[in-house]
Amino acid sequence: MDVYQSNLFFHQNGLSQIVFLDVWMLTLYDYLQITADCGKPLEEAAWDIDDVAGCFEYYAGIAEGLDAKEKTLVSLPMETFKCHVLKEPIGLVGLITPWNYLMLMATWKVAPALAAGCTAILKPSELASVTFFEFGEVCREVGLPPGVLNIVTGLGHEAGAPLASHPHVDKVGF
Repeated sequence: MDVYQSNLFFHQNGLSQIVFLDVWMLTLYDYLQITADCGKPLEEAAWDIDDVAGCFEYYAGIAEGLDAKEKTLVSLPMETFKCHVLKEPIGLVGLITPWNYLMLMATWKVAPALAAGCTAILKPSELASVTFFEFGEVCREVGLPPGVLNIVTGLGHEAGAPLASHPHVDKVGF
């Protein structure tokens, strides 16, 4: 059984997930210092965290909206058939981020993956990995279940290439 199937987080509705993502967003404000390993001034890091928060809010809202549309009937010309669209997570996604705008670039990948119900492996740049150890701590603090978001650090050819080419990774985002 994979992490998705065994994980109650993804079997919650969008409203439950938006509460989690909101708590995550608020917790990030306490971690402005986590962008220090890329040399970004604290004032600019604060702007980034505002954008990070907005991104989580946006995708949490989308998750909630998808729940509202779940199993909505699609009109067909024949009354003998009923049809609806069921959206499901794609599975495990590999997320590879650069060193610049690290929190924002990671959020642009992590937030939609989690909102869609996917599990993820985040591989940050080897030039800015310390930030993501703190990011992982934020995940723990807000109650993200183990195995939902995994963080792997290392050089591109040692960590990124195997992640991008692994047969169990269903989607890769750069």
